[in-house]
Amino acid sequence: MDLRDTDYHAAVHCHDAGIPVRVQGALTSPPGGHATMEVDDFGPDPSLTADQVQGA
Repeated sequence: MDLRDTDYHAAVHCHDAGIPVRVQGALTSPPGGHATMEVDDFGPDPSLTADQVQGA
């Protein structure tokens, strides 16, 4: 998946901080090929509370 520059930096921050992320977009997976995703939305997963993240 290709991320915009701002989304990439958010991904690095979330990874370093152990924060789960969510991605929405269109996934294409041709037979025998590599899957790609056109990302429409990316960011920290708001459905998880801090307690759930630290307890994982």
